[in-house]
Amino acid sequence: MIFLRQWGWAWLLIAFSFTAFYASGIDNGVSHDRLKYLSIGWGMYHSGNYFIPMVNGEMYTDKPPLIFWLIATFWHLFGVGIFSVTLMISLVLVGWGMIIRAMYATLFPNDLLGKNMIAVLLLGSCIIWKDPWFLRVDMLLVLGVSLCNLGILQSMLSSSSIKALKNEYSFFYMALGTFIGLFSKGPIFYIFTLLPFCLTLMFNKENRFCAVKVLRAIFLGTFVMLISWVIPAIIFMGSEFAHQVLYQQITHRALHVDASPIQKKPYLIYLYQYMPMLFFPWIINLVF
Repeated sequence: MIFLRQWGWAWLLIAFSFTAFYASGIDNGVSHDRLKYLSIGWGMYHSGNYFIPMVNGEMYTDKPPLIFWLIATFWHLFGVGIFSVTLMISLVLVGWGMIIRAMYATLFPNDLLGKNMIAVLLLGSCIIWKDPWFLRVDMLLVLGVSLCNLGILQSMLSSSSIKALKNEYSFFYMALGTFIGLFSKGPIFYIFTLLPFCLTLMFNKENRFCAVKVLRAIFLGTFVMLISWVIPAIIFMGSEFAHQVLYQQITHRALHVDASPIQKKPYLIYLYQYMPMLFFPWIINLVF
């Protein structure tokens, strides 16, 4: 009974994910990115070449390969079909809930009710309602950022004289979160982790004691990502691939943003679906 009461939100989330996923349909053609990612994963599954993502016979360097590896891996484990991709996304969303729950428990260790309810509240947010069928690299980016920030939060509190916290896994959380975040969407990961941490150090001197630990963990995650794929891929594919990965998709994209005609027009209707998330994330919670 304790297990069902504390982790019941995870079963509800998985059940909802499958329901929403089947209702929307992964192959309905609404999202070109969704179909593109599935085609790249299918290429890896069919050819057995996991090293370099390929689309229409050409190398795909627009995104790191983690999401394509996961798609192909889940197809190998559970068969090619909507079930495997649904399960993958559902597990990522459950990971979100576990990390947010751990963050809340870190900040408010004595609030047992809040710790158990925070994941249930997360179920009612528009992010959860949207992402069961939203096959994008952003879901892995959020997972990596949240995990890294959980480690940063625990490190900051453990070095603070206000509140002592002993957690030996914080270094592992930061390193693994960095690896996942970089492997999902690249250096934009640092904007959501290093930038807020550095700003925090400017206003809170007590947290400077954990700066070395945080930087070492993020460097370790970055180094593992580089030696596990980026450097071998550059050596194997040559200078053109290096230019695409290190310049075209990082520096060039940061300096030149090409927006589609639809995005350049007013898109109030597009933002409307996010309004409940900004004010009352739990307003459409089925449990409540």
